[in-house]
Amino acid sequence: MKLKIMIAACGLGLALSPVALCSVFYFSASSRQKPDEFAQQVQRLKSASAADRHDAIDKLAEMEDPRALEPLIAMLKDADSEVRAAAANALGGLPDKRAVEPLIGLLKDEVAFVRSAAARVLGQLNDKRAVEPLMAALKDSNTSVCAAAAMGLGALKDERAGPALLPMLREPAPDVRSTAAAALGDLRDRRAVVPSAKAGETRFTSPGVIPQCLLLFAYHLT
Repeated sequence: MKLKIMIAACGLGLALSPVALCSVFYFSASSRQKPDEFAQQVQRLKSASAADRHDAIDKLAEMEDPRALEPLIAMLKDADSEVRAAAANALGGLPDKRAVEPLIGLLKDEVAFVRSAAARVLGQLNDKRAVEPLMAALKDSNTSVCAAAAMGLGALKDERAGPALLPMLREPAPDVRSTAAAALGDLRDRRAVVPSAKAGETRFTSPGVIPQCLLLFAYHLT
């Protein structure tokens, strides 16, 4: 292309100025540019391979391009559970409230780790619409989802979550207890700690809570 333009110019007896010559070179380079990387990754979301779709989501997440919002929301309905979870995690890097309702819907996904991803990201998006759905998710049959919901509620720092988090301190699963304690600390909810009448020490209202929870709670109160 560059050669043809220069030959044509010479044939017409035209003298190209330095500015015009630079324009010729720019036009030539632009014509050989690679396709837009963003568009390439969006196209890969339609791949028949779940691994390719997952990789495309990861690449879009790295770009942090706001244009990825709608394509990523669409991937929350992908047939592959790992792809759905990856899409949820990627939306956490795009602070756009339009992702809140679709992620709330994902709290009812049939796969536990997908529900967990949705719960964590809802906390990151900092939208109060997620408070009640996350409170409901505290009752999930999977402990990892319960812990993720507690984490999300702690991030939202809404006082309505306090009464729902308190019973979680009695849960058998250590990760649920410790995450609930940390969330209550984030809420600055001191109802989780009461003075012991017997020894004058500080303890949790809920029996059987491991000392680590107390340390987490105290840390988040400071």
